[in-house]
Amino acid sequence: MRTVTERFEITHFEQLQLIQDEQLSSLTITAQALAGSNVQSSTYTSVTFSSCVFQACSFKQVKFINCTFKQCNFEFSHLYACHFENCIFEDCQWPASSTHGCSFVDCELDTWLSALTETHENVLHYTFAERQQEAEDVRNMMAAAFVAA
Repeated sequence: MRTVTERFEITHFEQLQLIQDEQLSSLTITAQALAGSNVQSSTYTSVTFSSCVFQACSFKQVKFINCTFKQCNFEFSHLYACHFENCIFEDCQWPASSTHGCSFVDCELDTWLSALTETHENVLHYTFAERQQEAEDVRNMMAAAFVAA
C-alpha cells in the first residue's frame, strides 16, 4: 500500500501493475501512463490527473473525491463499482471503455463519459439542486412567519 499526502508531481510509465489500497491526496499526476494495470480498493482525494493515459486498465471499487481529470485517455479501460464525488472531467477520451455500477455525485462529466454512464447500473446524483430547494424552502418559511407576525 502506498499512502501519499504531500503536494508533489508524479510522472511515470507502468504496465501490468496491481495497485491496491493506494491512498493519494493533494497531488498532481502529469503524463502518467498505465497499461494493462488493475487499480483496486484505492482512494484518491484532491488529485489532478493531467494528460494521463490509462490503456486497458481496470478500476475496481476505487474512490475519487474532489479530483480533476484533464485531457486523459481511458482507452479500453473499464470501471467497476467506482465512486466519484465532486470530480471534473475535461476533454477526456473514452474509446472502447465502460463504466459498470459506478456512482457520480456532483460531478462535471464530459460528453463521452456522460454517454457511458447511461447503461450498466451507473448512478448520477446532483445534491446542489437539493440544497437549493432546501434553502428556498427556508426562505419561504421565514417570509411566511414574517407576514404572519
